[in-house]
Amino acid sequence: MPRVPYLNREDLPEKDREIFDQLAEERGQPVGNIFRTLAHTPNLLKRFVSLGGHLRNRTALDPKLRELAILTVGRLANAEYEFVHHWNIALRAGVKREQLEQLAEFDHAPVFNDQERAVMRYAAEATTSITVSDVGGETYIKTTFGAISAQRVAGNLTAEDSNGSVSASAVSGDVSAKTSFGSVKLEDIAGTITVVNENGSVSAAARPGTGCKNISVRTSFSPIRIQLGQGSYTLSARTSFGRINSELPVTSSGEISGESLNGTIGGGGGCTLSLSNSNSGIDILKLK
Repeated sequence: MPRVPYLNREDLPEKDREIFDQLAEERGQPVGNIFRTLAHTPNLLKRFVSLGGHLRNRTALDPKLRELAILTVGRLANAEYEFVHHWNIALRAGVKREQLEQLAEFDHAPVFNDQERAVMRYAAEATTSITVSDVGGETYIKTTFGAISAQRVAGNLTAEDSNGSVSASAVSGDVSAKTSFGSVKLEDIAGTITVVNENGSVSAAARPGTGCKNISVRTSFSPIRIQLGQGSYTLSARTSFGRINSELPVTSSGEISGESLNGTIGGGGGCTLSLSNSNSGIDILKLK
């Protein structure tokens, strides 16, 4: 039994009834219970329908792959409503019944091809542990609690975690990481690196042989360790209650102190290296 009564079209104010009309027209069936529940807050329902409609019908993802991803999430999250509701939607989208019957064995069942397995594996990893690997394009990951881990990303990576750590390796594009109360560890990064961390350590290493890329790191109360390869940088490093150390020669362009260092590395002018730490040290190291 629902905890909140399901509403019908006639229960809504006259000005909001068009939401139900739109849903019935677009989906060709009676308005689903999830929408009838959200109808208690019509403004929220309008936005929910708009977002859901774009995600469902206006992306480049094949509908069959979309439904396999949704069913994978529903199965792993024990979301019975979602799983049952999308079973028939998946059939209409072209998913075979034998595939639906072997969802739990998708990683080795012969009824799935490599592309289908890749989509389902990504959905499974993002649902159970926020761990993704072997991604063939731009990737965005966001969570509130728990760690984020990404390996072998063939594109740019954006990772946002409110209360956990972020780790990434073998990324062929740019990396942007934002977190609080957790560490950030980046290795083998081919593109630019941008890190905003409120209260955790940051370790970042460029990909060998890729030349310089812009690097910006900000954190508090924990150390920053940056490993640089070949290339020239314009350096700006500041800290308080900590020290700045560099294994690479720095040509200073201003006052030198243990808590502030501005200048160039490798001749300067190529890329920017901006490091800020409120209450701990900064180490600039040679890439091993």
